Amino acid sequence: MMRILGLAVAFSVAAAGTAWGQAAPAAPAPVAPGAPPADTGDDGHTLKLVGVTSMGVGGALGVATIALALYSHSARDQIETWSRQGNHEWTLADQSLWDKADRADKIAKITAIAGGATFVAGAVLYYFGVRAGERSPQIVVAPTPGGAAMGVTCAW
Repeated sequence: MMRILGLAVAFSVAAAGTAWGQAAPAAPAPVAPGAPPADTGDDGHTLKLVGVTSMGVGGALGVATIALALYSHSARDQIETWSRQGNHEWTLADQSLWDKADRADKIAKITAIAGGATFVAGAVLYYFGVRAGERSPQIVVAPTPGGAAMGVTCAW
């Protein structure tokens, strides 16, 4: 009895929503249970593109890290060489060079961490983009008069 009542209510609501002489809007097509999702057309291309771009940014940060570390090392070597000679007084220019080397060293450490994290994130995104292009196995179970039927689809 509940089913009949449910259909009657659905029919009366659909009929009440239409004006006199107009046809009721078409109901959406039913989807079979276990049917594969509709193809969105994106085979992971966007994830792969973002992944490659992120890996490129991570690589660029790696190059910046190397440049900053070399500058810092070179400046500190220059100051240490002057210090070993013993005939050089510490001046404001030396302090400024030491501060620049220290700042470059700190920035190099930060860019190394950021570059590594960006590169790894890009690699993960690229991996997910490659996996998005693959179809996962689909299992469908359907009732039959004598029991049930099962179907499996996969690609390799």
